Amino acid sequence: MMNKILYTGLFVLVCAARVAAQDNVRSYVRENIRPVRTIQPDSSDYSDLEPLGAAIGDARVVMLGEQDHGDAPSFLAKTRIIKYLHEKKGFGVLAFESDFFGLNYGWDSAVKVRGGLDSLLKNNIFPVWTFCDACQPLMRYIPSQARGANPLVVTGFDCQMWSATVARGLDSLMRALRLPIVAAAGYEEDVLPALHNWGKLIKDSAQNGKYLGYLEEIRRQLVEKGLAGGFWVQVVESLQAADRERVMEGQPVSGGGAGSYLRPWYARDTQMAANLRWLTEQKFAGKKVIVWAANFHISKYSGHYTDPRLINEARTMGTVYTGDERMMKQIYVLGFTSLQGEAGRITLSQYKVPRPGGNAFERWMDGGMAYGFVDFGAYNRGLQGQGESFYMAGGMMVQHRETKGEWNRVFDGVFYIRDMYPCRTVPLGVVWDK
Repeated sequence: MMNKILYTGLFVLVCAARVAAQDNVRSYVRENIRPVRTIQPDSSDYSDLEPLGAAIGDARVVMLGEQDHGDAPSFLAKTRIIKYLHEKKGFGVLAFESDFFGLNYGWDSAVKVRGGLDSLLKNNIFPVWTFCDACQPLMRYIPSQARGANPLVVTGFDCQMWSATVARGLDSLMRALRLPIVAAAGYEEDVLPALHNWGKLIKDSAQNGKYLGYLEEIRRQLVEKGLAGGFWVQVVESLQAADRERVMEGQPVSGGGAGSYLRPWYARDTQMAANLRWLTEQKFAGKKVIVWAANFHISKYSGHYTDPRLINEARTMGTVYTGDERMMKQIYVLGFTSLQGEAGRITLSQYKVPRPGGNAFERWMDGGMAYGFVDFGAYNRGLQGQGESFYMAGGMMVQHRETKGEWNRVFDGVFYIRDMYPCRTVPLGVVWDK
């Protein structure tokens, strides 16, 4: 009987502590949310973004998320933030969740020719953004700033590389370096066609690793030529990661559940983190970098979730990138969330945003606030290592459904948008680089 009484007492104390923790973070958010006047990119009065600038402080890498790849107001808000960071805070690089090879390989030549950036951006930034109406102000802004005294350079870090020139470029490099694999029997008949058809040989890769074997041999020979840590080794490793991602699609996850579809992202997120680190530490060392990606990819503090949709085997790009204290100190991660409305990518069906429960982050806002920003910095400094979980709808890319997590650790700050609406497709032939 005494043990039962003690157990009951402890249970009540634990529950009371959890309620108190939830009350603490809710009170903090309500007291520290800062209204944002507008998300329209043409507004150059940035006074309402100064709290965000103060929170970012000396960080040289700022990651901007989104709940789904069709959230038009998020894209407008991110564009305005990018303009603010570029024009007022000295950020000069914009890194997209898009083609690592194409954007890095083609930028220098494209920027030299009027009209050259149109082709580069349309071919190498994923169409969920380039063909979205809400992204057009950004796509016009990039060419307008690419050649000025304070240039904005665009790059990419995704190992999903769709550029048709990646195989040709790799082939030319290997021939110029006279790699042994080029002179080996079967290069023209087998290896080179495999490079041109990468991503389509999944069955072969899964069965005997033939294609991945070619890539590993190419990587080894490039390293022997002294190219370790260079761009082309990153390209080959990205091809390997993209192939592993597709091999993993459909494979079972321990515990099963709705989170199974996230499993292929392990290889991808790990490589995206490696590519981003190469960009920030080598190609653009010392420069301030803005990252455009999904909430899921930029999120930190993986592995603590109870929701089966967010399986704890996953290690996101943000978690991997901030795996050491030095990287953690130079980054600010801004998640995006919304209360209500509709969503959906231009390539998929639209859907109604599920309204979060009464005790979710989004419901803590003043109903009249259209846009707001909250920084968790002061709150986290007062935690002294104690985690506090709460519900948030925009935490991960699971179609705006609320999930529970220590979102104050996952994101350094959150940008709130009350009403969500989806992108509309822009007509073909739009010109940005005039």
